[in-house]
Amino acid sequence: MPQIFVTTDMVQTFQITVNNDGTSLTANPGNDPVALFAGLSAGTSRFYSNSGSIESYRVGSVNGYHDLRIFLDAMGKPLFLMSPLICGGQGPRGAWASPPIGATIGGWLGKDTTGTVSWALPLMNDYATYRAYMEFTDSNTVGDTVTVDCKATASPPPPADNKTYASGAPAMPSPDVSTQLTLLTN
Repeated sequence: MPQIFVTTDMVQTFQITVNNDGTSLTANPGNDPVALFAGLSAGTSRFYSNSGSIESYRVGSVNGYHDLRIFLDAMGKPLFLMSPLICGGQGPRGAWASPPIGATIGGWLGKDTTGTVSWALPLMNDYATYRAYMEFTDSNTVGDTVTVDCKATASPPPPADNKTYASGAPAMPSPDVSTQLTLLTN
């Protein structure tokens, strides 16, 4: 009998706006309080951030706030990632190892044998055009800091196997932007 597992990411990264006199709160749209990912094996999720903790903070008090969520299968293979907007302009933030059934989205998300996680960010949801190539070396130890490198490009290097960057992360000799993120949950 087939089984489906749901991996949750319970870090609540939603923003609430307080009006000027402090009498009302409004949830900002587009900030999901819980992220879920289904798969055929039990997985894990990791949350990286430069906020310093998973506690509350005042938006604007953290200069250049970025976070990254990654969902992995039981073998540690990345399946889906929501990444920071650190270069390449605005657009969708997600990358998949393979497009979900009935969709054409992608991003070539993969972790190669050296532990480098790489993906391409699209300009639009159809993944017909790209805006950035990103990578970092994954960790599974809470408190470790990683460097996420980003190269703004409409032509990210394709994977060696034309499927995912699990076949080998292309070199990024000169990133446009690098940012430090700390693994806060695993």
